[in-house]
Order: sequence, then structure tokens, then C-alpha cells
Amino acid sequence: MQIIPFYLGIVAMQSVYLTYYYILSRKKDFLYYVLFTFFFTLFFSFVTVPFLQDFGNRLSNGSLFASAMTFIMLGAAMYYKFIRHFAGTVMLDPQYDKIIRITEHILVFCALLMLSNTTIFNRKIDFFYPIFRVLYFLNIVIQVYSIYVLLKSRKLLNLILAIGSIVMALLVKIAIMPIMIQLNTQRVEITTFNYVFAGLILNFLFFNFALIYKSRSIEKEKTVLQIQKQTELFNQRTEIGNDLHDDIGATLSGLHVYSTIVESEIDRNPDLAKKYLNKITIGIRTVMDNMNDVIWAVNIREKNPKLFSSRLKDFNMEIFDAKNIECIYEIDTELERKITRMIARKNLILITKEAINNVVKHSRATKVFIRLKTNGDSLILEIEDNGIGMTSHKNKSGGNGLHSLQIRTAQLGGVLSIHNHHHGGGLLVQTSIPLANISD
Repeated sequence: MQIIPFYLGIVAMQSVYLTYYYILSRKKDFLYYVLFTFFFTLFFSFVTVPFLQDFGNRLSNGSLFASAMTFIMLGAAMYYKFIRHFAGTVMLDPQYDKIIRITEHILVFCALLMLSNTTIFNRKIDFFYPIFRVLYFLNIVIQVYSIYVLLKSRKLLNLILAIGSIVMALLVKIAIMPIMIQLNTQRVEITTFNYVFAGLILNFLFFNFALIYKSRSIEKEKTVLQIQKQTELFNQRTEIGNDLHDDIGATLSGLHVYSTIVESEIDRNPDLAKKYLNKITIGIRTVMDNMNDVIWAVNIREKNPKLFSSRLKDFNMEIFDAKNIECIYEIDTELERKITRMIARKNLILITKEAINNVVKHSRATKVFIRLKTNGDSLILEIEDNGIGMTSHKNKSGGNGLHSLQIRTAQLGGVLSIHNHHHGGGLLVQTSIPLANISD
């Protein structure tokens, strides 16, 4: 009997260790492993500790061992729950996950039914002996299937779990198989539980190794993701910097030429000088606008960053008022909050502005709809007008404008579609972008 306190001490330490991990991480797999250990400990305690044996016999109408087996069933159910969460069986094998869920419910239901009959209703448990046998041998099949699924995945984490489960299952089966064949016996040899305890402790060792391996893998993945995130952020900033250099550089070069013309012609040809002054004014406004777009795209880290629709309305208000165009916004507010990737914010706003410029310049529209919505796993951005359509101004609205829309959509892994309406005229510019490409 001296070996039993030693085993129980190891189980108690493991339970405290796992409880600590559960409190820190709040992950269900730790909770289920603690419950698995708890139910097995209850079983061992009831069948090995003398005063608990007496208490259990009185409580269960003399059916101590058979009723204590309910703790084994509850422990098995918790172990299956642990494997489901720790190994991620929903993604690993949905069919297996479904079978295991059903098995868990059957084990818990039968265990509680038998426990209530022997304790609350004070009935003999002889009626449940056949059920014990069926569940026991059915559980062997499920265990073999579980080990097969874990081994089939060929993931090191699952292989560790599978080996631990094999060792524990073999030792427990060697110990309990004779008892399950003759369920009416109430005499249990201590050596029987030496096998069971050994199996459980070896399973602890494999699980702890799996826990360490999983923790290190998670930390490694976090490090890799952090590096990827920093690399992507650097690339985005570089791309935005290149855009600014090309765009602003070209505009400033043009402004320098215009200012030289104005300087030379202001006395000789005031009308020509005024014309180029207007161009300088437009160029400066364009540079300021582009700078504001870049600042808006980068400033997602602010406490209250301005959303896509707000930035768009700032740009559109003056243009639409000047052209007497009514603009109707249909924006999914939850979706626009998810646009946190700098390159996505920049390109989406520039795609919309380019499409609006085409509407204002060429469409003769009186109404424009701007929509931002989801369709499955995609973000859908639509700019729709009620103007004359593409046929009458396709040569004007093509070229660099259309090319820019295509490039910016492609940078986000999206698809651009531009076509006339079949009824009522007008043009629809639609961009479809994977949701995964709009968030950091």
C-alpha cells in the first residue's frame, strides 16, 4: 500500500501544474486534462484507500468497484475532449471529431446514469454490467481509431500524444481487462493499480513533453509572424515612399516648368501666365491631396483613426457640390474598421478617387453610388453612376486612369470589373479584394 500515496502525490502535483497552466492560458485542453486526472484519482482513491472504500460501499449499496468505474468513464470522456482541443481535430479530421464528440456524450451520460442509480436511488448495479462491457470494448475501438488519426497526421505534436496514449492504453488494458471479463468480482489486487498508475504517469511525461514542444512551436511561430509583419510593414512603407517620390517628383518638375513660363511671360503675355498659374494651383492642390492620402493611410495607429468613408467624404464633398452630383454612400461600417493594412487603405482610397474623377470628367452623371460591402471572403468596392456609360467616353476614361485602377487592384490580390449597366445606362466600377489582404 505504500506505493499508492507515492502515485497519488505525483498525480496531485501534475494536477496543480496543469491548473496553473489553465489559469494562465485559459485554454480548455488544460482544463480537460485536469478533469481527466481528477476522475482517475477519484477512481484510485475509492478502490485503494480503506476509509473511502467503506464510505463508497455504503454510498453505492455495496457496488463499490462497479460504481467507481463510472469515474473511469468520465475520465475517458475528458481525455477525448483534451485530445480534440489539444490536437485540433476539427481541422485535422472532421469525421473523427464528430465520432469523438458522440463518444464523449455517451460516456458521460452512461456514467452519470450508473452513478445516480447506485447512490441516489440505492439500486444494485448488476443490471449495468453488460453496458460496462459494451462500453469498455467499444472504447478500445475508439482508442485505436484515435491513435490511428493522430499517427496519420504525421505531426510531431500528434505523434507524441499518440505514443503517450498507446503506452497508457496498453498498461491500463492489461490491468483492467481481467476485471472487465468478470465484473461481478469486488476484489482488486494492488498490482492491478500499479499498472494503471504507471500508464497514467507515463502519459503525463509524454503530455508534458508535448506541452513544452507546443509552447516552443507557438513562440517560434510568433517570432516568424512578427518578422513577416515587420518585413511587410517595411515593404509597404518603401512602396508608399516610392509612390510619393514618383508622384510628387513628377508634379514638382511640372510646377517648376510652369513657374519658369509664368516668370518669362507675366509681362509679355499675362493671359498665358494666368493659364499656367492655374495649372500651378491645381498641381499644388494635387500634391497636398496625395500627401493627405498617404498620411491618412499610415495613421491607422492613431487612437481614433479616420475611417475610409470619412476620408472619402472629405475629398468628394467639394467635387460633387461643384458638379451638382448627388452621392449616396452604402458603407458597411464594420467592414471599413477592418481595413487596417496601410497598402490596402491607400489603394482603396485611390481606386475610389480615380473612379470618381472619371465620373466627374466624363460621365455627365447626376447621381453616384459608392458601396463597400462583403461577399463571402471578399471585400467589394463599387462606384456606380447614372451617366452615359463607357461607350461614349471609353477613349477618354481609359489610358492611365484604367491602368492605375488595374495596378492598384492587383497589388491587393483583387479583380477589377468595369462595365455598362444593361438597363438605364451608367457605368459600374467594381473591385473585389480578398478580406485576408485588407488587415494586418
